[in-house]
Amino acid sequence: MFEHLSDRVGHLRVFISTAVEPGRPWALAAGRVDVVIQKTISLASYWRHPLGFRDRHYIRFPFDSYTQLRRFRPDVTISLELGLRTVMAALFRMVHRRNRLVIWVCMTEHQQSGHRPVRTLLRRGLIRLADAVVANGSSAKRYMMHLGYPEKRIFVVPTVCDLDSFLSVVPICPQAGVRRLGYVGRLVEGKGLVQFLKRLDAFVRRCPSIQIVFEIYGYGPLVSALTGAAHSSNLTVVYKGSLSLDDRPKAYASVDIFAFPTLSDEWGLVVNEAMASGLPVLGSKYSQAVEDLVEDGTTGWTFAPDNEGEVDRAIQRALQAPDSTIRSMGQRARQAVASVSPVRGAGAMLEAITYVLGQPNK
Repeated sequence: MFEHLSDRVGHLRVFISTAVEPGRPWALAAGRVDVVIQKTISLASYWRHPLGFRDRHYIRFPFDSYTQLRRFRPDVTISLELGLRTVMAALFRMVHRRNRLVIWVCMTEHQQSGHRPVRTLLRRGLIRLADAVVANGSSAKRYMMHLGYPEKRIFVVPTVCDLDSFLSVVPICPQAGVRRLGYVGRLVEGKGLVQFLKRLDAFVRRCPSIQIVFEIYGYGPLVSALTGAAHSSNLTVVYKGSLSLDDRPKAYASVDIFAFPTLSDEWGLVVNEAMASGLPVLGSKYSQAVEDLVEDGTTGWTFAPDNEGEVDRAIQRALQAPDSTIRSMGQRARQAVASVSPVRGAGAMLEAITYVLGQPNK
């Protein structure tokens, strides 16, 4: 997406706090984009969600943001999230009146629940300094409106990836009496896999005539918890290891339904990939990708992961769907996501840039 955007503006420079997060099994791939790694102080922290799970994340303090902007002198600054870098970008906007500031937020209302009122108050003040806001989905847009930002200045830029290798995947033909589910992603508490497996096991115990194979791809601390738990004989859980990006299409090609039971996700890019691979999605409403891309009963089955009744009903609908329904839903899923491309993302971002450049100085 940044490459496409770079081709359509004079000069795009991307400042990042770190080349790669600790524990991520990949390296920085800058492509044709001008990327600068900033001077940053990093602090590890654990975030506890109201649903009870914890997730480790890193608070970044890129303390050279202002000096980098002063050296580069951008016409438009797009600052991701609502932390120190955005505070510095806002300060730069106040000093350099010809500059325009776009704040880019990737979050959901559910994800932000439980934050202290003082954080909400600070965010309200910070976004007032922005000439426009870019939200990565409908929930992020609603949250910005909840903070008091005017709707007409909010632009939705969905989270995108290159889908070409996934659109060329040939889905497997569902096998009568067998359902093959797949999951790709981090193996951490927040993905809801442990709870989902319990509900899946409860279903197969009630329906002994169906065989379920659940293939799990990814990395994280829950491998043993997911593969070592006792299940009914007609539920097989297979851990397939971590995947490179080049190998991910093969993972989607080996299953007929993609499961994404996350307890909280600001997007969930694997949903884009799975749908592009021709798979219907059995997914959590607490993923913004599921909320925005998956139509319940048409391209997948959605549920609130903290509502056992909803989870059970969605599992039953998905696993008892006829083979022909699985195939047709997968085809519709591929059609629905095919346009959610890097070109579309760059075009939507360019709309926000064009808008703010047309606004008077303030």
